[in-house]
Amino acid sequence: EIYTLSLHDALPILAFPRREGQGEGSVLQGRGPVSIPYMPAMLLPSTTGIMGIEAHPAKVKQQLQRIVKAEQPITFSLLCRRIASLWNATNSPRLQKNIRLFMGDFYMDPLTMIDNPYFWTDAQASENYINYRTDSNRDIADIPLIEICNAMHYAVEQQIAVPIEDLQKQTAKMLGFSRTTDRVNTYLRQALDHLQSTGAIQVDATTVKLP
Repeated sequence: EIYTLSLHDALPILAFPRREGQGEGSVLQGRGPVSIPYMPAMLLPSTTGIMGIEAHPAKVKQQLQRIVKAEQPITFSLLCRRIASLWNATNSPRLQKNIRLFMGDFYMDPLTMIDNPYFWTDAQASENYINYRTDSNRDIADIPLIEICNAMHYAVEQQIAVPIEDLQKQTAKMLGFSRTTDRVNTYLRQALDHLQSTGAIQVDATTVKLP
């Protein structure tokens, strides 16, 4: 099955299960977001390039399964770079086309970016995910929105109210960025907007707080 994505697939869903005594949009009952280290999959490399990828689809499929299982949630772009590195290949449109052939085997999260969706082994693995991973050396575009939201929600939980600019800086630091840039802030703002739209936080002109 060839992986495809349309605008209708990008559903704005983020489920923060309720904490006792709070309404919808709160974090797990009795437990908030958790910071965990990023654990990359450990696989033996090959050196045969794109020709090897095309000649050994079963091996590529197995590698993808191991990568997704170890690094979920993981974006499509990071998956492609992982495979390219393993096979000493260029992360080209040709390689990406080959990887798309296998993406129907995985669960594409509905809270996803149009141009860079992220995946789990299956839907069950994505349920009640409350973690965010630090010091992963991932580009901001390769940090799934659910992780950014979890980190941001945790930062808000620690304070009665926090200025938006300070919240963005704190969230960026929690995710391993020493400073914020316009590009990083673009993704942080998407997380802020999503948390607000789901009722997980309240935002006024300058500050953010829990509902």
